Amino acid sequence: MRIQSILLSLLALVAVSCKPGEQEGRKTVPLVRNILSDKDSPYNALVSGRSADPSDDICIIGSEEACITISDAMLNLDERDNVDGKLYSDGLLDYSGETVSCIIDSDSKDYPQVLSRHEDVSLREGAVRLALSALDTTYHLSPYDISGRDGKVPAKVIVLTDPHLIQHARFDIDTLFKATGCGIPVISSLDAMFDDVFAAAAGRSVNVGILCDSANVNSVSYNALFNAAMNRNGAKNSGCVVIPARGRDKGTMLDFLDDFIETGIELPLDFIVIDSYSVDIDEMKADLSTAVSVMNEESMTYGKLISENFAFVDPASSVCRRCYDLLRSENLFTHNISKPQAVTYYSAARPGAEDDSIILISGTYVQN
Repeated sequence: MRIQSILLSLLALVAVSCKPGEQEGRKTVPLVRNILSDKDSPYNALVSGRSADPSDDICIIGSEEACITISDAMLNLDERDNVDGKLYSDGLLDYSGETVSCIIDSDSKDYPQVLSRHEDVSLREGAVRLALSALDTTYHLSPYDISGRDGKVPAKVIVLTDPHLIQHARFDIDTLFKATGCGIPVISSLDAMFDDVFAAAAGRSVNVGILCDSANVNSVSYNALFNAAMNRNGAKNSGCVVIPARGRDKGTMLDFLDDFIETGIELPLDFIVIDSYSVDIDEMKADLSTAVSVMNEESMTYGKLISENFAFVDPASSVCRRCYDLLRSENLFTHNISKPQAVTYYSAARPGAEDDSIILISGTYVQN
């Protein structure tokens, strides 16, 4: 059956990613080693001893869909009291005065194919270059603007939204930042979601479904990332099943539940973690409400699949919560009373460069 073959592939990935001692002896990519060994490198100077400044930007790195989804959520969020941070809508946007800088990763759609060719080093080095570009102050008006323009605001926090970068390249970015004393925090959308799951579970074991894009099901080891979060949070005896989004013959939610039935797992779902920016979460919630309602016959099939305390966990909500708490605890809010705004940049290969260096092109660029 379709979902069984997917689960076998995921179990194989977990076996590879969880070998004893692998993380302990892991080496970072040549780009990071070169930066660390060359104290005169402009990249070394860019990160060494760097600290976050409240006047700088919140930077989101990922696909266009991810950047739009999370930045829109930040620009419109009003769930906290801006005085004490408590959960209370006070009529003032939570991210007032902030600028969300979106770096759209032009290579993100190619990552499953890149990893299938075992070219993970190029992916990892590309992620490091994206992180470095988030700290730089230079941007380019177009792909033909070779010299670039000074005026881009650097990042005070970086948000990684692509699961491939989170799994394969977060280590390299962390290694570079820690080794150079760079204090810019890096947030992972998946870590934020999984941490929210275990915080809400409050010590009880949970059964989690993970909805991902079909292109990512064989290139991301969600199980390994989930297990790492479980250990990080001191949780035990929890499990997850990964199910890719598919066609819309019945709708994403019912497709998900049908595929969950195929796994043969008899425990009801406590959470569904959504690592996809192509699905309509509100529609999924509405479809689930109908499917489990005792007023409908289909509830006899689907009602037993959902636990009493079930909840959806989505990247925009979790990232907004994690980022807000971080900025508040580190006193990194601008404290300006103005409407939050967003700026956009697209990554592109540097013209004429012999290496794989990149430039950021202003989102205002329109090709004729």
